[in-house]
Amino acid sequence: MYVVSYGKLFALPLSILLLLLMVGTGGYHLIEGWNLLDSVYMTLITLTTVGFGETHPLSPAGQVFTIFLLMGGVLMYAFAINDFVHHLLKHNFKEFNQKMKMEKYISQLRNHFIIVGGGRMACVIGRHLETYSQPFVFIENSSNATLFQERPDWPHLLKDALLDETLEEVGIEKAKGIACCLPTDADNLFVVLSARRLNPGLQIHTRIQYESSRMKMLQAGADHVISPNTLGGLQVARSFVHPDIESFLSVFRDTGLYEFDMKIEKMEPGSPRLGIKLREAKYREENYLVIGIKKSGGRMVFAPPADYILKENDEVFLLGPDPAPAAG
Repeated sequence: MYVVSYGKLFALPLSILLLLLMVGTGGYHLIEGWNLLDSVYMTLITLTTVGFGETHPLSPAGQVFTIFLLMGGVLMYAFAINDFVHHLLKHNFKEFNQKMKMEKYISQLRNHFIIVGGGRMACVIGRHLETYSQPFVFIENSSNATLFQERPDWPHLLKDALLDETLEEVGIEKAKGIACCLPTDADNLFVVLSARRLNPGLQIHTRIQYESSRMKMLQAGADHVISPNTLGGLQVARSFVHPDIESFLSVFRDTGLYEFDMKIEKMEPGSPRLGIKLREAKYREENYLVIGIKKSGGRMVFAPPADYILKENDEVFLLGPDPAPAAG
């Protein structure tokens, strides 16, 4: 990128230099009658202002020609230096300004999500969080990652996530959750251990490459462990055995393609719906359908009855209309 940029920057000065060299060589040959070598040599020492002295004594016409050739060389140098300095300052200032803005944004993050890695899975997570207006920041140590090819404008830190100071720099103590999407299970395990130690209340999700790593991740402190290979295999198998069911489930996986919203409402102390029956919770009036309820003990109740009484720490899974449907 920089090679191309600087190549374009020097293209014009070099072209002018070549033109002056040709004009000077031709001028000395025509005015003074010098041979090619002497004409080129005199032109070069004039343009470079080295002060070696004249190759041969100059006639008055040759002296006037040399004056204009010397002025052309000085102007060419001035133009090249000015253009180079302007480009350098503009480029460095823009880069510095962008870096400062990003660092300021990251330092002000609260209740955000940290995405470790910059591969395809990490970018999918970023797009989904962006859709729901959730604050997030990436940690990636390779400038060649997919992240920088697709969305270099996303907040990121180009550093090693295995270092505690990197996690602290993205505000892990103030973060809501972290997604570990590094290529190897060993690196993800290391990040999970560090993240749990730095923020015991953090929500930690991690991917695994090998199913044998699942238990280690859970023991290290991960809340959710995802195996893309296993999930992909199950999806293919389900589409073979139960194609209709798999088509229905794809609606919930690809929510970005449909105009509906999915959310979870937790029955916190003081919630207006706490302690009342489901039929009286007025979800229908808000155009939401209750899919299921996750009880405080972890048991899931699908299609709960209308007389179910909402209890503290119950999590109600709701399906409803898109809060901001697409225009048209």
